[in-house]
Amino acid sequence: MFRDDLNGLPRYTMPGGYTIRGYQPGDREAWLYIHELAECDRPVDKDIYEEQFDDTDDVRAIRQFFLLNTAGAEIGTASAWYGDDTQGRHWGRIHWVAIVPDEQGHGLAKPFMSFICDKLIEFGHNNAYLTTWDVKAPAINLYLLFGFKPQINGENDRVIWDRVLAKCKY
Repeated sequence: MFRDDLNGLPRYTMPGGYTIRGYQPGDREAWLYIHELAECDRPVDKDIYEEQFDDTDDVRAIRQFFLLNTAGAEIGTASAWYGDDTQGRHWGRIHWVAIVPDEQGHGLAKPFMSFICDKLIEFGHNNAYLTTWDVKAPAINLYLLFGFKPQINGENDRVIWDRVLAKCKY
């Protein structure tokens, strides 16, 4: 999914007591734990983490974030990453978004997405993309609400997106 520009994004405020902090050395384990709970359709492990976030801790510290509950425990993660330079633009990438199931439905995803999009803008990105799976209708609803559009590269994509969008409430 993509968004050609990051102007006019919806704004949401984090519920009281929840906070967001940047990556700290050693947070790979927290990231893995969150994704193990949230990704029931795709296993995650340290190799995936290293492959997806192969930069230094300095880069992770400014681009990877953790959502903390009222007790200060890590319950979500998302990264304001970067993508390939396509069509002459340096794309921002919303990367590996997850909130643990016990905390879903508490009004956290929209404010967390607002924060991540704001970070992309802060880093100088004018447009953004993300990848997702067709089984993630709640996430796709969120991305549609934020103005992201499906990337359709042929008839197969069109069939899949027609099926996915029929399930969405956006």
